[in-house]
Amino acid sequence: MNYFKQLKRNNDDANEEDKKEDNKEEDDEENKEDKKEDKKEDEKKDDKEKRDRTVPPLITNLKRKRPHMTRERWMEMAQIRRWNVRITNISIENLYKESYDPFIEFVVGGDFKIIPKKIKKGQVKNVYTGTLGYSKKTEVIRNLEVKDSKLMETRIQCEYQGSYFDVQEQFLRIDVWDWEKWNLNEFLGRVEISLIELIQGDVDQEFVIMKYGEKKKIKLCKINFTISFQEIWDFILGFSDWSGCGIINDKGEDDPSPSLEISLATQGIFRKRIKTKVVEKEQNPQWPIIRGDIHFRGTINELENQQLSIILYDGGLLNSRKVGVKITDLFGILDSGSITTDLMQQNKRSGGHQCSIKGRINIIKSPKYRQTGEIVLLNSEGQYLCVSVMRVDNVVLPNDKGVVNTFIEVSWGGYMKKTKTAFRTYKPIFNDTFYFPINVPQGLFGNNEDERNKAIMKELVLYSNIHFNFWAIDEQLSNDSLGSAAFFVNELQNAKIQEKEFFDEKTQSSQVMKVRVWSGKKQLTSPFIESGTISNLFIDVWVLYENEKKLEYDELPKEISDNLPDDFENLSREWESTAKDMMEAFPEETQRDFLYMVKDEQDKDRFLPMFVSKLGYPNPSKLIKKSDDNIPVDYLTVETLAECCYYCSLIPFSGSANPIWSSPEFLVHMKKGENEDHAIILACLFMSVIKEVRDDNEKNSDDEINEENSEMTKESLQTVRTKVKGKKDEETSKTEESDMNNRVFVCVGSLKQRKTQHVWVMTINEDYSGVTYWEVTNNTSFALEKRVSNSENLMKFLNKEEVEGTALKVRKNSDEDETKKDPGNDEDYEAQDDDMSEGSMDDVDDPEKNAEKTKKHGDERLKKEDLPTDLRFKYKSKNINPKDDIGKKSGGTFLENKRAGEQKDPKNYASLVQEPRLLPGANEVDVPYRTIDIIFNNKNIYMNLQHFDPSRILFDLYDNTLWNPFIAKSTKIISAFYPPPILLPPLHLPLAKKLQSNILKEIKIGISALRSGKNLPTSWKNQKDQCVELMEQHLIFLERASRGEISDDVIVAKKRNWGLKMRQFMPTYYRLSALPAHFNFPEPDRISQIFIEKAKEFFCMQHKNMKWAVAVRIFPYVSKITSVRILVTAFYPVPGGQ
Repeated sequence: MNYFKQLKRNNDDANEEDKKEDNKEEDDEENKEDKKEDKKEDEKKDDKEKRDRTVPPLITNLKRKRPHMTRERWMEMAQIRRWNVRITNISIENLYKESYDPFIEFVVGGDFKIIPKKIKKGQVKNVYTGTLGYSKKTEVIRNLEVKDSKLMETRIQCEYQGSYFDVQEQFLRIDVWDWEKWNLNEFLGRVEISLIELIQGDVDQEFVIMKYGEKKKIKLCKINFTISFQEIWDFILGFSDWSGCGIINDKGEDDPSPSLEISLATQGIFRKRIKTKVVEKEQNPQWPIIRGDIHFRGTINELENQQLSIILYDGGLLNSRKVGVKITDLFGILDSGSITTDLMQQNKRSGGHQCSIKGRINIIKSPKYRQTGEIVLLNSEGQYLCVSVMRVDNVVLPNDKGVVNTFIEVSWGGYMKKTKTAFRTYKPIFNDTFYFPINVPQGLFGNNEDERNKAIMKELVLYSNIHFNFWAIDEQLSNDSLGSAAFFVNELQNAKIQEKEFFDEKTQSSQVMKVRVWSGKKQLTSPFIESGTISNLFIDVWVLYENEKKLEYDELPKEISDNLPDDFENLSREWESTAKDMMEAFPEETQRDFLYMVKDEQDKDRFLPMFVSKLGYPNPSKLIKKSDDNIPVDYLTVETLAECCYYCSLIPFSGSANPIWSSPEFLVHMKKGENEDHAIILACLFMSVIKEVRDDNEKNSDDEINEENSEMTKESLQTVRTKVKGKKDEETSKTEESDMNNRVFVCVGSLKQRKTQHVWVMTINEDYSGVTYWEVTNNTSFALEKRVSNSENLMKFLNKEEVEGTALKVRKNSDEDETKKDPGNDEDYEAQDDDMSEGSMDDVDDPEKNAEKTKKHGDERLKKEDLPTDLRFKYKSKNINPKDDIGKKSGGTFLENKRAGEQKDPKNYASLVQEPRLLPGANEVDVPYRTIDIIFNNKNIYMNLQHFDPSRILFDLYDNTLWNPFIAKSTKIISAFYPPPILLPPLHLPLAKKLQSNILKEIKIGISALRSGKNLPTSWKNQKDQCVELMEQHLIFLERASRGEISDDVIVAKKRNWGLKMRQFMPTYYRLSALPAHFNFPEPDRISQIFIEKAKEFFCMQHKNMKWAVAVRIFPYVSKITSVRILVTAFYPVPGGQ
């Protein structure tokens, strides 16, 4: 029984094991099937990933909402325009961890989009809208290794058509692909750039593209390219304020009758030519108004590459002869608005003569958007001077700085180009190449090889050296000079021959030329840095020209010599001798500067008149000046003398005393300077001023002007001009009335407070009867009326007309008063001067009465021709001993004792040192100057032979007994040693608006933080509040008042009226306190810090229910000079008010 039970159990166990094995087999089969399904799913995923790699992401950018605007504005923005697009110099650098074979696809514009749209739950359908843009692919770069960079040969050029709305909404799409030989290409990454960023950005672009499909951001590559995206525009070129300097006739004489013919040489034979009128017998002609204009269609870059032809003629309309031709580019014409170039004249006597031509080119309207940077277009038919700036081996700073950012400016032929900025390095590497066009005139059928070589050599003779300036950008956004160097083109004669490759725009292909290339280093020198330290600049220089080997560089100048007057050494010795005698004439006044040579920024001695050259202020166009009331930016013009003085006062002062005088070009680039640097650039701006003061209709309606004085001035001016000039044609008379060239002088003296050298500017009034001192350090002026004894003679003298010899006419006192005065009493001496100012003008104008009076008083004044040169200082008291009898008899000053001794011997009286005197009716003016030693302009230097008091002397420059000229007869303008500075345009409107918002934000944050630190609440008014708008209007008024546009009495009334208007929008029991501030640097953090630090007490006022308001206004000027005005107002209730 037990046996059967055991057998049954065994059979049951065996069945269970068989079932388990069967189940196990079934499970294995199921697992195999699951694995197969998983493998299929993985394969599907891999196929999807592979497919995703070959398909770029969807373009789902939606349109931006367009702002509200007027209908006229909308029509302007929606108008379809033509744009020229050019993409060159495409390079790619591999930033990925492995190599690949990239090529790039550029898509310009287009509004094509793929928008996913839901149809049902879980179902999405792609909707395709818009049109595709212009697409172009580059060549494939095979096996681009890690951290390797390659330059592509592909150049993209197309025309894009779209409105201003389109460029704001569309993009430039850049796709990077990996090329596969047997499979589909793999998509690697993409970047999209808004077209509006390109058309108002830099031409050189750089982007880093991330790897597509990665969870983390991994850098794929860096792409660099140059893009020109500019609107095709119809430009209208007008011409005004053209002038010539140093022109001679075809016989080499100084009485030419010049005229100009202006045209665009690149427009062919049938181009339009603008001709000026003939100015008879004038070596320095002026053409203020030139009728006619030139039309040009193209982009800004194409306009700047146009060649302007300037032909100089001599003679009338019937016998005019061509005496000179100049071809120059219009590079930078939108920034500078002017042309300044040297021209080589051909004449029978000397064969060649160098003169200069200047003028303004007025572009009436320009495109709204504009790129920054330069795009170089080379042509195999042209010729170029090429400069490659590689590196600087050592940066030497004038002061210790932790961080230094440097760049280099290269100047040649009137062009100035700048390298990229090297950040935070003492061994900067630039690797920038610049191409300067060598423009030569061509005949109707071109030039043969010999004529072309001669024309190139003539151009290289005019501009024989390349100048390098090394700059460091400091914290205040101005520049520090780190040195300069010069390369003379004649050094190319023995240079080694190398191959240079360039892209030819004519053939649209790469060309190779074999030319001489100079490679080496130039030492950088600077007077601002100690002589023991050395920095070297490494450069390459060559001339890109197919027949460059035939150019003889040995014939070029090896150094630059200044255009000094004839017999300069003898004139210098005579000047130094006279200065020594003047120093001995006033031994008690030790600080006298009778200088005639000073050191410039290159540490070279320069003749003072070489610092002064006419400089025009490029005013903004009418479109820029008409800004919206809602925009807190105002572009104001600079036209009058007071406005020029205000502009120069905005340029920061360095505050470091040194004997270096900077040229206006150097000051513009450095953006800071000393007192003498500001005075020189102010004098240069004054010379181009057309109207000294604004007309009545140009001022504000509430400006009050003294009409009687203005009418008297105009009548007296017209009387003087009628006597001297007579009747002339309309153009010449306009030129004479507005010309300031001959009436601007730079003064050198000292201040009353400290006996140090000081420089200011002086202008002779329009009626030639008085002068005005202009102090640029604090933007003030001092009018000294009746400081010229004979205005007609002074006008003749300054206009190069002969002036008859005149005796010095000084007002004298009566015999009774003279006998009562004691020369040893200082009080009586001052009273004597006061009495002289109350006399009659008839005594001065009558020579016979003057002669009788001077004989009675023993003070006979000799005429110029009666004064021998060897006895000029014969009776000066340089050998007087203080122990002599004269010193014992009277206890007066040295000058009084000297006068007493001279009166004993009236026959031999020939002193040049005069007592301080005033003409009848002249008022005393308190000026901040102690002495005036010399004055100079761009023609001559004059030494003050009178008393040193600047407010009590005469300015009869024609009288050699009062003013000793360095050059006896100075009719020629002494050319400046520096090229005309290029005044860059003011801060652009988008940047100015951003600056205003940043300053507003920083000031609010700073005031709120200051008050919260003292547990004081701060509540701000809305910026659209009526009070804030009145505050902004008041800031405009303050800026115009500082510019001298509004009289003093109107300023007081205007401030009172502004307070009354503000109270109209305030509760009756509220008061207000306002604090204005003015800054001349565009740095929000620094402005906020200084403003809050200086006015802590004002910002920490404690009142209940206070309200604060702040207004900021930006006034951009040229060369990035910016005036920032701020007004903070606190509104608080009157204590006890209801």
